[in-house]
Amino acid sequence: MIVAEKTVQTFRNTLGELPATRRVLEAQLEQQQAGVATTKLELAKTEIVAPFTMRLREVNAALEQVVTGGQALIVGDGIDVFEIPAQVPVGSLGSLLPPRNPTSRGRSRGRRRGWSRSRRSCASRARGCSGRGRASSAGSAGSTRTRG
Repeated sequence: MIVAEKTVQTFRNTLGELPATRRVLEAQLEQQQAGVATTKLELAKTEIVAPFTMRLREVNAALEQVVTGGQALIVGDGIDVFEIPAQVPVGSLGSLLPPRNPTSRGRSRGRRRGWSRSRRSCASRARGCSGRGRASSAGSAGSTRTRG
């Protein structure tokens, strides 16, 4: 009988602890639900903005995927300049170029077409460049031709 009495007492103790255990579990559930609500609010405010207008090349995340800070979500290229390999007949190249401005070809002020005066600094003249004739590539970053 003593064993049966101990078993009954154990069950009574367990029944007495159940309300307290239930309250602890309910409090933990409330904390978790508050965390979910906070996360949903943060997610609703989350906005991913590219630093410039771009064309997407690679997407590294899926919809509703959990990501960490600093993780690359997309890879893209700017749309300001891009290359398109194309084969164009030589005769069609003229229609692809912008129209020419007749005043920009050197006809103003009596100069011959295609030539302009050099704007060299005094330092390059001190090295033996007179500003006339063909300039050497050592005198400046790019070779220029001038005619006086």
